[in-house]
Amino acid sequence: MRKLADTVMGAFAGLLVRIFFRRIEVESAENVAAATPTVLVANHQNGLVDGLLLMATLRRYPRFLGKSTLFKSCRSGRS
Repeated sequence: MRKLADTVMGAFAGLLVRIFFRRIEVESAENVAAATPTVLVANHQNGLVDGLLLMATLRRYPRFLGKSTLFKSCRSGRS
């Protein structure tokens, strides 16, 4: 089930990226291992675009992390 969800989300990200960008160039993709754990850092002001680009261009579906303040604000809303 997770594989199917990853495939669908990757395809959806590819569609969205093609709407916003005419051309995407991927350099040195062979340096990113397909099966071993890898940490990629995309650090731009518009984090949505970074995530979409990673989802659309990587050979595998990425898992995303959030900074600690995101989780602190989620917990503070609970009583």
